[in-house]
Amino acid sequence: MLEKIQVALFPMRCKGRDCKRQEVLKEPVHIKVSVTGGENENERGIAIKVECPHIIGAFADRCDASHPGRETADNCVSCPYVLDLPHAMDKVVS
Repeated sequence: MLEKIQVALFPMRCKGRDCKRQEVLKEPVHIKVSVTGGENENERGIAIKVECPHIIGAFADRCDASHPGRETADNCVSCPYVLDLPHAMDKVVS
């Protein structure tokens, strides 16, 4: 059985994004980006997760810096740092 392994933790700063991928915050917020892998034998992959005050969504993969406290109609503001392999490929293929 594989154990969840934290490969790396990166402290970073981010200015949030809007639907056009433009930065929206005047001052950057401090975030932590962690790279993990190997949760169990059935779910082999790599996950990049973010600890951020603007991260929202059921999968913690969207940014609300451009629209605090409310969802957008099309949920188009993806966090540029969040990635879940191999599941990210599902979005590319479909």
